[in-house]
Amino acid sequence: MTDDVSEQHAKEFFETYGRAMLAWQYVEDSLFLIFSTLVRGRDHHIVSAVYHAIVNLNSKLDMITEAMQVAFPETPLFLEWEKLEKAIRSHARNRNILAHFTLLGSIPKEAEDAVTLRLARSMYDARHKAHLEPDIKQIAAWDASFGNLGDKVDAFRRKLADTQSGV
Repeated sequence: MTDDVSEQHAKEFFETYGRAMLAWQYVEDSLFLIFSTLVRGRDHHIVSAVYHAIVNLNSKLDMITEAMQVAFPETPLFLEWEKLEKAIRSHARNRNILAHFTLLGSIPKEAEDAVTLRLARSMYDARHKAHLEPDIKQIAAWDASFGNLGDKVDAFRRKLADTQSGV
């Protein structure tokens, strides 16, 4: 980080970044609870070991979808899951930007002397570079959207648990 970045801005940036990543953890935790509810394993430790052995989010979502198809084929609950899964995959792209882009300082056009922090693709990334450099405002918006998504995933988990308890 450059000395030209104000301490206050750096503090706000890293707090916003941290909140966004923690909001995503809420989504991930709720997904595990959905999986656990679906498989109804007697030993929580075994269910957890199986779920967490899968590192890739897409594979975890596929696993949950397959379980939902078996447990609730062609039901409104399954259709609800499909919509939620699509939203999770969409939000995961933003989460991946947070996790994999590089921190850099930049001078925004509106403030010629103030250096602000942003995220950008690595300068060593040889792939096509879409010009996306999320700043603190964008990250704060992602934080809010991740929190909202987490609430939806958790609400689905509770609905699933209520359905399962009636089975």
